[in-house]
Amino acid sequence: MHPIIEKLKKEHQLILHAFKNIKKIGPETRISGKILSSIKNDLIEHLSNEDENIYPVLKHAAVNDKYTNKIVELFVSEMEALSTTILQFFEKYHDKEADKDFLKEFDIIFTALEKRIVKEENILFEEYNKCIN
Repeated sequence: MHPIIEKLKKEHQLILHAFKNIKKIGPETRISGKILSSIKNDLIEHLSNEDENIYPVLKHAAVNDKYTNKIVELFVSEMEALSTTILQFFEKYHDKEADKDFLKEFDIIFTALEKRIVKEENILFEEYNKCIN
């Protein structure tokens, strides 16, 4: 497995672990607020890593491969929508106490992020590995 894929998978696990910690300890604690802030920074860094290391390779391969092109288009558009939703959530709760909607919104984002990670690891990263080999 390529080192960048290993790094991104480790980041996935750290991000999921942080979300699980918030769910476990509850949103009302100061610790949860610090974890949320950390997750936001980790996600931004992770997305930047993908943008710099994964997508250029896939976009280059997509020029001559319709399947790869479809994957890139799908993943880029899905991530744009998910990123917007996640960043709006972080902005909303950046300096605000958790309200009655927090857990509902948090669960929606967490579930969407878990699904996205599975898809990335099983489809996007596999396609990346094909492109570099």
